[in-house]
Amino acid sequence: MILLSMELTIGSKTLATAFFVSEVQGCYNLILGRDWIHANRCVPSSLHQFLIQWVGDNVEVVHADSSAYVYTTDAPSLGGHDGIACLSERDLSDF
Repeated sequence: MILLSMELTIGSKTLATAFFVSEVQGCYNLILGRDWIHANRCVPSSLHQFLIQWVGDNVEVVHADSSAYVYTTDAPSLGGHDGIACLSERDLSDF
């Protein structure tokens, strides 16, 4: 594992950030830790694939890379859990 310090630009903010770099297979290019998120007054949403951050008195929404993959599953692939249904693409307005 390597510790790397560099400037990270997200939206209009550029901040000095420390990274731990490791050679592993994963679904993410970058994981921002809780300390970074709180220190930079951000609200991430992995569900909606964006990050909300405050820049002065303004709110900025930074959308995730559109080339990222989003995986869904159907209930049969959950294996042995009767009565469970996948919520993807369902109308939940009555709940």
